[in-house]
Amino acid sequence: MSRSSSRRLLVSAAAATSVALLASACGGSTEHPKVAPVAAGATRTASAPPASQPSQPSQPSTSATPSASSSSAQGSTGSAPSGAGPQYAVGTPLISDGSATVNIGGAQVRFPTTVSEASWSPDGSRIAFIDGSGNLATARPDGSDVIVLVQPSQGSKLSAPSWQGGTVLYTELNAAGTHVVEQASVAGQHNHASSELYLMGPSGTHDVADTSNPVSVENQTLSGTSSELVFQSHDANGPDLWIHWLDSNARGGADPATPMGPGSWPALSPSEQLAFVGSNGGIDVIPAHTPFKNAATTQEATKVADASGATHLAWTPDGASLAYSTPNGIMEVAVGKPGAGPTQLSAKPGVVSFLPKSADQVVTLAGNTPNDLVGASVAVSRHRWETQTGSTPAPAGGGPHGPFAMSVTIVAADDPATAQKELGWAGLYGPTLLTTGDNLDPRLVAEAKRVLGTPNTRDPFDGMDTVNLVGAPGAIPAGTDAAFTRLGYKVVHITEAPKPNPADAAMAAHPTIAVVDPTDTAALAEAQAEGTHVLRLTGGKLSTADAAYLTGLDANYEVAAPQIVAFGDQAFAAATALTYKRLPVPTEALGTTHADWLAATAMGTATNTLTLVAGNSPADVLLADLSSPQQGYFDYTTSTVTIDPAQGISPTLKALLQARSADINELDVIDTSGKLATGALDQLGTLVSGPLGFQTQANQTADALAKSQPVTRGW
Repeated sequence: MSRSSSRRLLVSAAAATSVALLASACGGSTEHPKVAPVAAGATRTASAPPASQPSQPSQPSTSATPSASSSSAQGSTGSAPSGAGPQYAVGTPLISDGSATVNIGGAQVRFPTTVSEASWSPDGSRIAFIDGSGNLATARPDGSDVIVLVQPSQGSKLSAPSWQGGTVLYTELNAAGTHVVEQASVAGQHNHASSELYLMGPSGTHDVADTSNPVSVENQTLSGTSSELVFQSHDANGPDLWIHWLDSNARGGADPATPMGPGSWPALSPSEQLAFVGSNGGIDVIPAHTPFKNAATTQEATKVADASGATHLAWTPDGASLAYSTPNGIMEVAVGKPGAGPTQLSAKPGVVSFLPKSADQVVTLAGNTPNDLVGASVAVSRHRWETQTGSTPAPAGGGPHGPFAMSVTIVAADDPATAQKELGWAGLYGPTLLTTGDNLDPRLVAEAKRVLGTPNTRDPFDGMDTVNLVGAPGAIPAGTDAAFTRLGYKVVHITEAPKPNPADAAMAAHPTIAVVDPTDTAALAEAQAEGTHVLRLTGGKLSTADAAYLTGLDANYEVAAPQIVAFGDQAFAAATALTYKRLPVPTEALGTTHADWLAATAMGTATNTLTLVAGNSPADVLLADLSSPQQGYFDYTTSTVTIDPAQGISPTLKALLQARSADINELDVIDTSGKLATGALDQLGTLVSGPLGFQTQANQTADALAKSQPVTRGW
């Protein structure tokens, strides 16, 4: 869900401190945290959602019963924003039984629809479930802000939702009787069929024909993303387990899926232990280990309980015990304690999910003063890149890799607007720093030395140990070259933009597409101002030619997939009337301003990082780009939105943050002028954080973050 098991919200302005969690014992013969009790006989209730298309958030009623805690959210010094919801402790059980009442830590929470197979998101900010209409949906833990992600097709049934980072995995049983593993983004903007997860077995390329019950563990750290997907297949001999490694770098990208042996209902612990129902009817566990020498198989498993008919296995966050569903209730068994029998967690049949350990953070990033662009760029670099303790490592696999920089780019930034354009000349593998004034700031030399370390003379590689100086002649302070060559680094001057790559021509031919009702002159003007390819409605619908254009683009895998933004409900309905296999599902701009446009594009991007700029300060926009990950190892994406400090959080931005709370790993707020009030920052943190709230740090460094991250061993 994040760069680590905790998500980070990055903010370059003042923030608040953290407060304690609520925790106490709960239920059955196994103790788990529970929320503070409500009044006798009371039930927390969320409002019924209005009839809406998928991806449209419902609005909670003002008459809903108050949350368990009226205190401020973690990290907040003021009152919590409306709808912040109760605070829960790590390991709080969430039990759904197909009714509209969900048991969360012993509290009965009333949802506006029935809830089946509910599952906490990695940060707990949302839960995924199957609603009363058979849809795959998500909602806040208090039952508010219900969003339908996927509606089942005719004759099909959806089940077994689980999370892979900010993506919801689920099973579709189609009308032909075949199970298919699919995935959908938490905002419903993407719906990838299982055919896009191309599976390869040891005998050659093939599709696994019948798959279900997907589970995954995703750990994002400074060293890369480790992600394992385990699912079961169905054949004449019974269910089998398959594993699909999705590491971003450790094995050069997505590995083929490989069979593991007989088993069903897999469950992965945070430490990547695998539990499943074995062919012998027991609950079996395989410890986490590295599979590079020997492929994992279910034959390595150890039985921890006899549980014939068990389904829906779930680990506690500490990996100490497993819960599972039976026809007579929910049971739990300790792992690693031979002879320990199962205990009853719930006497009522249902499905349990335990709140993961994932506390959000607010990290302030800033220079010494509001106008200290050099210091701010160094702070961003220190947060993104670890310190080299030796020589610059040669790139793995022939390309950039890892949390260590290969080069440093320094851009002359006396004119932030011009420097913003010059950033297009940078984007090399390493930090981009800013220089201002007539003299070289010694902090730039120190930062280059920190991230590059000792020059690597053993493994020469083009661009390695290079300091790129970007700016017109005379813009870079005198003496800069000598300061870096003395350290053994190569210096390259870049005084003009590089020539376009011919390979990018096809991408440039299909920019972002806007669908607009031509009678909405404000929307048309905004779409044109953004440089989009505009499709104008005719009679409230797309023309035959425009529909054919989108359909053809959807089928053309030779070009990049552009984003489609529709202005207004009518345009959105027309754009979503088409079926897309490759293109992202269109998003809707809820207004006609630049801020509305940015929010719409951010909603449609599978983004892990959201950069928030206060106002339109050129310096803040420049720093926002610096806070975005550079090319190479960073496999997560970023989008930028703006906030008007005078007006605060707009409804458009609020809807974006609520919908994407489970998959936004970072919230970078750039506010060099300090115009945003602390209360606004608290509200932003609450909108994207889960029940564990958020904590704050000033200028957190990558070195400190790396020390706090667990070592991921993987399968």
